[in-house]
Amino acid sequence: MIPPPNFSSSSTEDADHLPIPQVPQPVKEKSGCAWKLGKYTFRADFDSANLEDVKQGANSQDFVVWTSRDCQGTEFSRGTRSWFHFGISGHGVSDFVTITLVNLNKQGRLYSQDYRPWFWYLGSSEWRPVHNKCLYKRDGADFALRFSYKFESPAETFFAFAVPCSYTETQELLSRLDHEFHCHSHVPLPLQRALLEIECQKLESDNLAADAGTGSKGGQGVSKSGVKQNNDAQSENPSASSLPPRPGQKPKQRKKSSTLADPPELNRDSLFPELLNNNS
Repeated sequence: MIPPPNFSSSSTEDADHLPIPQVPQPVKEKSGCAWKLGKYTFRADFDSANLEDVKQGANSQDFVVWTSRDCQGTEFSRGTRSWFHFGISGHGVSDFVTITLVNLNKQGRLYSQDYRPWFWYLGSSEWRPVHNKCLYKRDGADFALRFSYKFESPAETFFAFAVPCSYTETQELLSRLDHEFHCHSHVPLPLQRALLEIECQKLESDNLAADAGTGSKGGQGVSKSGVKQNNDAQSENPSASSLPPRPGQKPKQRKKSSTLADPPELNRDSLFPELLNNNS
């Protein structure tokens, strides 16, 4: 027996969000999707199941199955036939079955990389790939896939193209994620505006600091906003700029150096564009 690839149906990052595997319950829309062959019962009468027909193969442990087209029987029917999902019951522990799907899409590149169908039964912690390597071949316009499985439990065992997530489970998952992200990331509109005003005031203060200069000696200084300034005028009397004006005396206007770069004009539209878009 060839060991299966090191696949895993879940990880520590998404384990809290993925639905816990459960035995799917029949739905009335698929009430006729069950087949009894010998002691085995195949069923695809539940949400996300796909199996159109089952026939006995070369012996009592060999079965040939067909899948339905995607959305078959509806106005959205398509020609793709990749998905399969069904359950088998009536077996005993260590029973060995071989299943051949005969009308799939051409997927040789996928299965050539040792991809395998997945299985799960009640009591198993998660979905896992089957242990035995698959065989596959092109059959005219169709693609045939053949795999074997030795039952590990008397419980009904389910097989699928990949780890399934039914329509109902998907809706529940999306609702749960919407609730979690809403609770953790929602910021009230007044708070958004307050944050925007604070950032505007901070940039305005930085621009004023750039205009006033920060150097204490002759030469160039650098403000918080990174604007270079020439402080030669202050170097003659370093303390003059720090003295307050006398009563009745107008403060002297410092002549701007020709080398002083104008501070960048504040553009409020460039701040928090995602918030402005939301507020609009």
